Amino acid sequence: DQHHQVFIGAASFELPWAFMQAGLVGSVAGVCFLAAISSFSLQRLAMCPVLVHETTQARAIRSNTHEGEIRDEARGLYLTYPAIGRVCFGAWGEAVSWFGVLAMTLGVAGSYFVFIATTMAELTDLDMNAWLAITLVVVSVFSWLRRLSVLAYTSAFGIMALILAVVVTSVDAAQNHTPNVGDLDFWKWDTYPLFLGNAGFLYLISTAILPLAQDMETPERFPGALNNSIVFVTLLNLAFAIFAWASYGSCDEHHDDDDEKT
Repeated sequence: DQHHQVFIGAASFELPWAFMQAGLVGSVAGVCFLAAISSFSLQRLAMCPVLVHETTQARAIRSNTHEGEIRDEARGLYLTYPAIGRVCFGAWGEAVSWFGVLAMTLGVAGSYFVFIATTMAELTDLDMNAWLAITLVVVSVFSWLRRLSVLAYTSAFGIMALILAVVVTSVDAAQNHTPNVGDLDFWKWDTYPLFLGNAGFLYLISTAILPLAQDMETPERFPGALNNSIVFVTLLNLAFAIFAWASYGSCDEHHDDDDEKT
């Protein structure tokens, strides 16, 4: 299911640290709140193409214009955020949509580019700048694709790697550590913003919603598929984050133990 694939990612491994910043109750409540508002907002985003087609068809009828003669950006069945912005608000809507897409892409994808380049530089003889250039070229080529289904088979490798990492971490925690939920903080308001900044990445998939919704053979089933994915991923991440936090404890505890040994 592509909905599961776009939700599941490296952000899961940030959650144990993020939960330390909010406390047990604060973290569970925060993740559930983020899941709820993500479900609401992402479903509204998925409805945009339908609303645009209805709007442009109504305009065509009012102006006695055949629907096939309306503007190109609203005529096709496959719409982007800038195209929707132009239909709804004109040139300003298109410009603002482009700004939002570019800002989010640079902020989110840029951090992954640096992560990939840094990791590959540590594993090979090439420096980080060389790997950064290679990553940019490869991603630029993939960005020309109009359908995510073309890359569906490649995402399986990433999902397998992530599942393997979760399994290895969980097995290590179960064999070498004793989970103790009773020692976990319940609330931590002073560092709660740090939790939100990390936990928010779990549901940061807005750029993938339009392609996913428009690629479905039965778009009317999108809300159900989306909610099923959100519930599944939320429960999985909650279980993993609480188990890892309870097993490994906080970073401060490990630093204290290392200081005592030295």
